[in-house]
Amino acid sequence: MSLIYDCIVVGSGPSGVQAAQTLVEGGMQVAMLDVGVHQDQFYQEQSPNTDFTQLRKSDQNQHLYLLGKDMESIHKDWKGQHDRLTPPLAFTKKLVEEWQTKSPNQQAFMESLAKGGLGNAWGRGAFTYSDKELKAIGLSTHRWPQFYQKIAKRIGVSGTKGIGLDLDQLMPPLLLDKNMQCLFQRYKRYSKRWKKKGLYMERTPLAVQNQPDVERLSEQYWDVDFWSLQKSAGYHPGHTLKKLLPQNNFSYLPQHYVYEFQEIGDKVKVLAKHVQSKEDKVFYCRRLVLCASVFGTARIVLNSLSQSPRKIPLLCNAFTYGVWLNTKMFGRQNSLKRSSFSQLSVYEREDEQEHFNLLNLYTYRSLLLSKLIRELPFSFRFSYQLSAIVKEMLVIGGLHLPEKAHAHNFMQLIPSKTSPLGKSLDIHYQHDAAKTKAVLARMNRAMFRWQAVPVLSRPKAIGSSKHYAGTFPFAEWPQTFQLAASGRLHFTQNIYIGDASGFRFLPAKGPTLTIMANAHRIAKEILKSQKINFGQPLKSEG
Repeated sequence: MSLIYDCIVVGSGPSGVQAAQTLVEGGMQVAMLDVGVHQDQFYQEQSPNTDFTQLRKSDQNQHLYLLGKDMESIHKDWKGQHDRLTPPLAFTKKLVEEWQTKSPNQQAFMESLAKGGLGNAWGRGAFTYSDKELKAIGLSTHRWPQFYQKIAKRIGVSGTKGIGLDLDQLMPPLLLDKNMQCLFQRYKRYSKRWKKKGLYMERTPLAVQNQPDVERLSEQYWDVDFWSLQKSAGYHPGHTLKKLLPQNNFSYLPQHYVYEFQEIGDKVKVLAKHVQSKEDKVFYCRRLVLCASVFGTARIVLNSLSQSPRKIPLLCNAFTYGVWLNTKMFGRQNSLKRSSFSQLSVYEREDEQEHFNLLNLYTYRSLLLSKLIRELPFSFRFSYQLSAIVKEMLVIGGLHLPEKAHAHNFMQLIPSKTSPLGKSLDIHYQHDAAKTKAVLARMNRAMFRWQAVPVLSRPKAIGSSKHYAGTFPFAEWPQTFQLAASGRLHFTQNIYIGDASGFRFLPAKGPTLTIMANAHRIAKEILKSQKINFGQPLKSEG
């Protein structure tokens, strides 16, 4: 006898936990299937217990989490090609190479099988999209302020209203350190002139708790956010999952790798492999919500509905890494209390449709100078000496560009001998390098006017932005491998997709808040679309 769940949610990332919370609150019997790799217990116990400056002076065990218990963050490759995940967050990628095989030349496209998914390493940028951006994605603008506000209430959002964030009832923005204050003051001095040129600088909106809360740690400005999930005020999906676990109508079922679904009458058969035993497992539900991230969801859908390789579209923001020196900080000490997250965002209006290029700005301390030294085009010794002198002047930036669908950007599931399931993702993607170069040049000129001198810029490998979408785009009328407005996969009865797979356009602004709001919206559609049949035993099909 098997239980028929009202709904099965696949994946515990940002979209999965938000969809599950809405369904559980609506009274459904919900199961979450997930591989659910846990953070190493060692790093939970070794997490920093003071601010970064103090731990560097006093913690005799700091090497255990800064460099890793096996010194895994020290690479032979000093060209900076390795992923920048810190040792405590490296579990985010565990088991991926074994289960989620893909093209050898596209390893920068990141996936996760962890409990919380890529939400563990998320930069916490909590941007909202304008009506024009939502329409370009393929979404109706109806009730979206309500959806955004619902998620903001759940996760906590700090910031100010503007281009990047249009919400009420916000927590105050985080404090700016001295470095960022200098930049912001120079922008505001001539802000009207910059706005006429299409350049806007605002506080970066963040999913960070910035007020006292009985359930969440509030911001302490320890600057250890990327070294400890436990000591960070930033939201991650584990916060929501912790609330769901005690609920009687929610079941979390880790160690299950979902690879296929089959619709049988009014129910859905979900096939999974147990990660440890490799045994096949079968689950039943009345509605299936795929929130396994863009690539994980694509694997499941293609494996279920396509017998031969089929090309599907893909969206990925172009990403460029930049370093500037704030000349106003020469010889000055930056603030000791600061956050690890982006503090300022520069928006450049790209066209009349109000699509923007986005530069997120950080100051550099807790991610260690050794990581920056690898990026500099000098010898190790000179790079070390230079970094020691200018460290208080450093401004780090991540430049993202909006992305539209192009025929030459696609992926497909092809036969593979190296995959445990016999299939691997084949990804084909390219960006407009000339456009990226032109946008970076304009940003550099603006930064120079704000007295921040460009030192280094490097377009990162395709896929490095970690922002993906568009594999099963929303469609106004039924089309194969596309989604209805409700999130239901066309030509299926009870298969829904709650992650970014439906987005037809990918703004430069980080998509995570919108992904969560969309998952909540789709869960609401499921709740009102059919009568709820609470979990009940399934009679033998024989």
